[in-house]
Amino acid sequence: MSDPDDGVDKMNDLVKKLNRCNNNIKLILEMMKNIDEKLGSGKSEPVEKKPVGRPAGTYESKRQQYFDMLTSGKISMPKPTTLQYYRIIKDDFENTYKLI
Repeated sequence: MSDPDDGVDKMNDLVKKLNRCNNNIKLILEMMKNIDEKLGSGKSEPVEKKPVGRPAGTYESKRQQYFDMLTSGKISMPKPTTLQYYRIIKDDFENTYKLI
C-alpha cells in the first residue's frame, strides 16, 4: 500500500506549482496594465459615425438631393442600381456624375 506521506508530498508539490502559476499570472497582469497605461488605449474616444441621410420629398427633389450628395462627396461608392434609378451616369474620364 501507499505511504500517507506520498500523498502529502504530492499535495505540497501541487500547491507550490499553483503558487508559482499564480505569481506568474499576477506579473503578467501587472505588465499588461503598464503597457496599457503607456499606450493610453483605454482613454481614446470612439470614432463618430456621420450619417449620410436619405433624400426626402418628390422624385425630382430626391434625385437632385442624391446628385448633390454625390458631387459633394458624402456618397463615395454609390450602387449602380441607385444611379440607374435616379438616372445619373458617371463620367469615368472626368470622374464626375451627370444627370440624364
